[in-house]
This record gives sequence, C-alpha cells and structure tokens, in this order.
Amino acid sequence: MSFRFPSGRRWLAAIALFLALALSPRPLQAQFWDVIPPADLSKIGLDAFADNELDLPYYVAHFHELATAVERDGPNRGYINAPVWRKLEENKPYNARVMENILALTFFYTQNRPWNPFYNSPQVRFRLEAALSFWLSRQSPEGMFSELGEKQWSLAATASATKFMGETLHYLKDGPALNEDLLRQVADADRKAILALLYGAELYEEGKRFNSAYSDLWAGALAYLDLHPDPEIRKTLETRLISSLRDFQNPVGYFYEAGGPDMGYNLGTQSSNIRMAWNYARGTPLEKYFLEPLREYYIWLVWNVALEDNRSGYYLNAAINTRSDKSWLAMDEGMPYRNGTPIAEQLRLARAFELDQSAYAKWIKDRRLALARTWPKVPDLEVGAPEAYSPYVFLHRRHFDWRADETLFRDALTTLPCTDPHPFNHVKKEPGRNALYFFANRPTAYYLAFAGGEAVRPQQTLGLTMLRSQRDGTVLLSQPGTGAFAWGTRPKGSEDVYESTRVAPSFSSDKVDVIIKDGPNTMAEGDVVLTYPLGVGTKTLTLRRDRIDVEIRHPGPFVEQLPLLPKGGQSVDLRGSSAGFDRFKVEFKGAKASLGETREIDGPRKLQMLLLEASDSLSYSLRF
Repeated sequence: MSFRFPSGRRWLAAIALFLALALSPRPLQAQFWDVIPPADLSKIGLDAFADNELDLPYYVAHFHELATAVERDGPNRGYINAPVWRKLEENKPYNARVMENILALTFFYTQNRPWNPFYNSPQVRFRLEAALSFWLSRQSPEGMFSELGEKQWSLAATASATKFMGETLHYLKDGPALNEDLLRQVADADRKAILALLYGAELYEEGKRFNSAYSDLWAGALAYLDLHPDPEIRKTLETRLISSLRDFQNPVGYFYEAGGPDMGYNLGTQSSNIRMAWNYARGTPLEKYFLEPLREYYIWLVWNVALEDNRSGYYLNAAINTRSDKSWLAMDEGMPYRNGTPIAEQLRLARAFELDQSAYAKWIKDRRLALARTWPKVPDLEVGAPEAYSPYVFLHRRHFDWRADETLFRDALTTLPCTDPHPFNHVKKEPGRNALYFFANRPTAYYLAFAGGEAVRPQQTLGLTMLRSQRDGTVLLSQPGTGAFAWGTRPKGSEDVYESTRVAPSFSSDKVDVIIKDGPNTMAEGDVVLTYPLGVGTKTLTLRRDRIDVEIRHPGPFVEQLPLLPKGGQSVDLRGSSAGFDRFKVEFKGAKASLGETREIDGPRKLQMLLLEASDSLSYSLRF
C-alpha cells in the first residue's frame, strides 16, 4: 500500500500541527513525565531472570515507585523524594546520600534485558537527566557534598558520591542516548569531588578514624580513572594509598571506625569499597595496596568469629563494635549480587567467609524454587525503611567475581581458631593504647574471646565477649550498645555493668605472671587465671581444660549478667543451682537466679539473659 500526502485543508492542518509540536516543546516534555506504569511480573516470568539476577524481581516490581518519585518541578526538580534509602528523617534535598539511587535509575535505563520494560525509556531518561542535574546543583564550589544539613559538606557524603557516580558513568558509557553536555558536567563534578578528597588534609585525618567513609574514594577514584586516565589523580591516589597502609589500619588488623574496631562497617561498607576498588586494581601495580592490608584484616577477623555448628554463618565478637550492632554474618549474606569476596582468589583466609561454588549453586536452586512458589508476588516496598530500595543492589553487578570450589573452602575453614584441634592461649595488644584481645581454645570444650582495656566508645562492652561450645555452637555473646545485654557484673540497682567502661586484667599461667607486650602474644598451653578489679571488688576467671570457673568478690549486693544464646525454639532451662541448654550449663552457688529479658538477634539463635543475684561473693562455672 502506498502512502499519499494529504491535500487541501488536511495538508495545511498537518503542517500547522507539526509546527505547533516543534515550537512548543513543553507539552511533549510533559508527556515524558507521565506516571510510569509498573512492570507486570506475571507477563515477564521468572525464567527471564538469570541465576545471578534472582535478587532483582523485587526491584523490577517497585522501580516505577522510585522513578515517579523524581520531582518534576520547582527548586528541587530532579530530587528523588521517595524515602526508601537512608533513614526517614534523613530524606532531605540537602542529603546527597539520597541521590545515590541515581544508580538505580541508570541501571534500569541502560540494561537491555528481557525483564526490563524500562530500558531506553524516554520517561526514565527525563527523570535520570533531571536527577543528575539536581545532583550537580548540590555540589559545593570546592567539590563537596552534604548529608546532615544544608551546606554541611562532609567526607562520607562526598566519598560515597564518587563511588556511586563512578559506577553510574560506567553504565552510561555504552548505554542509550543521554544529554552529552550533561554527562561531561557530571564527569567533571566527579573529578572535582575526587580531587577535593585527595587534597583535603582534614578529610584524610577524619579518614584515620572513619576508614569506611574515606575508602569509598578508593572505589570512586579507580572507577573514574578506568574511564578517564588522569595523571594527577593517579599520582595523588597512589600517594594516599601508600600512607593509608599505616594510618587507616590498627596494627592488630582491623580498620578504624570511630577510633576502634567494628564488625559491621568492616564487613559492610569497607568490604564493598574494597570489592569495587579491587575490580579496577586487580592485575595492576595498585593491587598490592589492597592485598597487604586485607591479608592482615582477615588474620584479625578469623580470631573474632565463632562458626555456627551447621555452618550457616558466624557469630561475631560484636561487643567491641564502636558503631554498629552487627553480631551475625550469614554465609549467604548479600546473595547473589554482594555475596563473596573476589580478593579471596589470592587470600586463603577470605575463602572461609563466602559460599563456595557448590553451596552457591544450591542457594540459587532453592531461591528459584522459593520465588516460583509465590510468583509473581514479591514483598511490598516498605516506604520509610532505610534500605527499602538500596543502590548497593546495582553497585557490584559489573565487577569481577571469584568463588572457591568446595575443596578450597574446606581448606580455609581449617584456619579458624574457633575450630582448631589444638589448645592455645593468645593475646593481641594494641601498641600505644590500653586495649587487648585475649583468645583461648580448649578443643574438647570451648573457644573464648575476652576484651580488656578502656572502651573507645560508650556502646562497647568488655570482658568475656564471646563463648563457643565446641559441641553446640555459640552459647554466650555480649551485645554492643547497652550494658543490659552484656556479660558482666553490676551493683544492684545500677543499669550498667563495670565491664562497660574499663577492664584491666592481669594474667598468670601455671601460677606465673604473664607480661603482655604490644602485638601478638602466645602463652603456654594449660590453665590461665585472669583477674581484674571490679569497682571495689575483684573478678577472677580460671580457664581450665573442660570448664571456666568465675569468682567474684564484691562488698554488698550485686547482679551477674550472662547473655546466653539458645537456638530458636529453645529456652534456657533454669533448675535449682543450674541453668543452660543442650549440653552447656551454668552452675552456681550462693545466688538467686532468674531469667531476664529475651532479645531477637540475627542468626539462628536468640539472646536470653540469665541473672544471678548475690551479695559479697559469688562462684559459678561454665560447663560444656
């Protein structure tokens, strides 16, 4: 069939309509701001998702809610006003962290996948360009971004911006069309932020205390260099990497968070930053700046974990956390997009903390079956929740991945002190600071972690922080944040234990005092006696081959707290002068015992407090 041009008045009307549309872009532009219809998972089908995309159905289903939350008018045009990333009270236009979901907009705009109806969508493009323009307007002349208040420029907001924008620019590089001038401005703003961080002496000093905030820059700068070779950034970055080897990591191995150790940030943000940086540094001269500190970190980490008896994950020595409350690391945490540590390709110890190839395949199979049972239903978007729609879901999807086979994974498990078949007594003391970490292993009975010194932050608790039964798994775990869920002693009527501020232990082995020097200390095998002042009294732990004996001398009434960890479905069984579960028992004399508050924690166990009330003295034993 041939096409015929209109004639007469119809032709004139067609010309008039064309000119009206061409000369009046606002109506056309408005149609691109129409509500974006949701993706229909029932029409897409589960088979459209590859194995490494099984976390995406939820994000596909709710993307339209994020995209239509981009403001179209007014001074905040382009701001993502949906409170789905960061705390509800932090969702403000001045907070650049909210705009990290630009990466989510970019991901769906650029991914030509069978599950993605938003690929190359004009409606998404308009919102993405508006969001990028708004992000540009939030930057200070010096290159900084704010988080906590208007023009309150900060390290965390700026460094994190370079990380997420670095990955955004990679997705956009070969993606559908976008305003080229805008892309140049975004790349220039990213470079400005990187240089502001690299040259900012005060920001570097802050990074010494909050390493995960500064190490965002490693990821962001390396992503930028991969797209835009820049001798100034490359040279300055390497200088900072060299100095950070000594400045950002404590000699005992952890990365500083608020001046101390924190399992949550070291295993969370810091791990993510290193994973992204490693994608660009691997195989280059820069990789040594990551391998060396990560090797030391995993040497620290293995001492501070207790493998659960079914190998589902690790309980963490969380009482020493300075910022977070993380006390459980699941083996399948972050599956599939964020699980694993690709640097494990070169670090043996790291292989113990990710699913091996066969376990990964099993998880994928089980996950697909679980999705199929409820398809196309996915969880609702919990508006107001701080991680309801996290940009981290899209951050590592392009990055190098590596996973150990089962043989290498089992070999890595043999490096864990908590399952060592040999007895030992080991102390790590921080040079220049009154802090030490004591670890004891009795292969037929228990593995113990004990922290001494002075608390760096009020949320830390010291003393006996973690206890693993070699037959039944973790049985005692102090919690950070409050003395109410910590192991320790408190005067009756007080809400806090003595161990929440300072513990100054002395050690003896075979009745000989042990002098603790800076760094690692290996004591002789055998019983160890650990004693420290307890207000106006004293507390003594005797670590024997098959049990731990505790003696307390304290004038007047006091309460001894034990945060016990029965498995879900179990409870602490309190009978007469004994309390416990499975084969683990607390046997006591001269005390009134009661079960205190129960608290839900991550992992397969719950926390239940055992309270022993006594006066002047108390003796009890932990038996396995």
